[in-house]
Amino acid sequence: MSVFKIKSDLSVSAADVLHKASQYHSVPHCAYYGCLLQLKHYLLKHRKCAESELDDEINASNETHQFIIREFLNLVTDDSKRRAIKTIIG
Repeated sequence: MSVFKIKSDLSVSAADVLHKASQYHSVPHCAYYGCLLQLKHYLLKHRKCAESELDDEINASNETHQFIIREFLNLVTDDSKRRAIKTIIG
């Protein structure tokens, strides 16, 4: 299991704990980063590249989060699913 998958699971778990403790102001941050790390995990798994290689591409884009989301969307082959995701994320 990749470090990004582990960190993603921890962030999502933290969001759940915070939500159950009614600490709603911190939930979005943990949930968002959990999702972002999960996307990075998928990109590394799909591309079969080194973390440093992906990081170089991300850094060169100057759009860290947008780059990860856009590259993940490029992996979605079903047009209706891609449109649905785009609708949700804006």
